[in-house]
Amino acid sequence: MKRLFLLASLWSACALAQQADITGAQLLSGEADARLQSMARDAASSGRKLVISAPEYWHEMILEQVRRGGGDNLEIEVRDSFAESVLVREESAVPETPVAEPAAVPAPVAAPAPAAPVAARPTPAPTPAPVAAPVAVPKPVAPAVAKPVAIAPAPQPRPAPAPAPVAAAPAVSSAGTPVVSTPTPVAPSAPAPVAAPIPTPSPAPAATPVVAPANAAATPAAAPAPRRSTRDAEIATIKRRVEQNLNGGEPVTRSLTQLQLESGDVIYDRGLVKAVQRRSSLRNQIYWLDGDIELRRIELKELGPGRYQVMERIRGDGAKATLRAERTTERQMFTAEAPAKHAAERKQMEQRYNGGNPITAEIPATGLRQRDIVYVGDDLAVVVRVNGLALERYWLVGKVDLGRAELIKDGANKYRVLQDVSR
Repeated sequence: MKRLFLLASLWSACALAQQADITGAQLLSGEADARLQSMARDAASSGRKLVISAPEYWHEMILEQVRRGGGDNLEIEVRDSFAESVLVREESAVPETPVAEPAAVPAPVAAPAPAAPVAARPTPAPTPAPVAAPVAVPKPVAPAVAKPVAIAPAPQPRPAPAPAPVAAAPAVSSAGTPVVSTPTPVAPSAPAPVAAPIPTPSPAPAATPVVAPANAAATPAAAPAPRRSTRDAEIATIKRRVEQNLNGGEPVTRSLTQLQLESGDVIYDRGLVKAVQRRSSLRNQIYWLDGDIELRRIELKELGPGRYQVMERIRGDGAKATLRAERTTERQMFTAEAPAKHAAERKQMEQRYNGGNPITAEIPATGLRQRDIVYVGDDLAVVVRVNGLALERYWLVGKVDLGRAELIKDGANKYRVLQDVSR
């Protein structure tokens, strides 16, 4: 009993170590980053997978930290939830493949059970008993006296081989020879019922096809187990956000390469994903940019963090590209506009960083404080501040130099404030 108790306690301790509950405040404030990276490293080293349940608008932030800790090829499963919290747990990735195989193997073994109906074939066996009875029944004796002449011609065609020995016994009992022929018609009637049941069991082979459907049903059951790497899952979440921000939530199905870029196109750099916005008179067109592109080429003008405008068509690959001079301050300058001018982006950022509740307060760049987190969007920026046990949210308004020493980039669109910004 003591041994069982110790094993149970150890098992419960392992289960607790393989699961993490993270609040929305911990995620947005950056307190959960180290924990997510640590769990991802453990899962990658042990060959296990991570199962994450969180609201969809947090998936990108979570997967970015998980990929940092576990790499691009960590197996992961992301689920949507309505609760404003994050649940992360480890699961073994090995059983998923073998589980389908053992399930299919026992199925054929159980299928032979229908062979039991084959055993039911002995049921015709009792029929021989009634067949033997008519042989001894005195039926032939009674009709023998009534119609001896009519029976005499019947035995002559077929009784010669079999009834010969039988005829010897009746010859002694009566002088009438026709009496001997009466048992002969009874003898042929006995083999007739015995031959009849032989083909009837043939339906038994029909039971064997039942094994095939059993295996067929087991195979598709194992197929739906999806396997996605951290990189693939993060790319999918980034694309969904870009579609919501730039394409009204509609899926983007077209793509182009850097040699197909035209003057006036705007490139949105989202880390693993790059999108192109092409302006037209009717409606802006959105494309995915395939392949790598050197964003420091002189053909591109930087409009702000993660946004570049194509000034002229690109010719040749990146290896022969002419790069523009580095000007850190100008390159990192971001103008955070007033939220009232961008209603659609404002709604999305409030959903993502404030649970859908409105953010009303605004602060300038000089209002940033140590430990603040700045989330930069396309035209807007949100500041998340830890105030005791509560989180405060602000709109950052005005120009801010994201390359200054007080700020450090900590994600695709995330910046940490290392110390107060005074000017």
